[in-house]
Amino acid sequence: LLPHTTYSFNASATNSAGTTIGMPQSFTTLWDWASWSAARGLGGPADDVNHNGLPDLVDFATGEAGPPTAAVGDGMLKFTYRRSLEAAGVELELEVSDDLLSWGRATPSATERSPDGGSGEFITVCIDAGLARRFTRLTVTTP
Repeated sequence: LLPHTTYSFNASATNSAGTTIGMPQSFTTLWDWASWSAARGLGGPADDVNHNGLPDLVDFATGEAGPPTAAVGDGMLKFTYRRSLEAAGVELELEVSDDLLSWGRATPSATERSPDGGSGEFITVCIDAGLARRFTRLTVTTP
């Protein structure tokens, strides 16, 4: 199947009682990085063609939602970012560092997911404020 392509179909069943034809159905396949970037005339994943301060691969993974947001409350640091549900195979991970030289996976005390009402979801990662590191970054990997 081709990326970001709508396919239509209907099913039929035949038995001794006759044939029944189902209602027409359709589905759209997900974008992959190569097709998404080619459709927008982008260069490499580290480029920032729209000049929003984020690499184009992050724009692909988040649906061009912008950078993560951070808030402090109830003894927690809460980082929220959007994940596009139209991007195939994308993995987003929040990483932390004390010195910008060594990075590791954030150890959340809680992770919340909520639909955004469209083609994505918001993910909020909560980290105990006492364990939080000085720097955070959102990393994106694709197949």
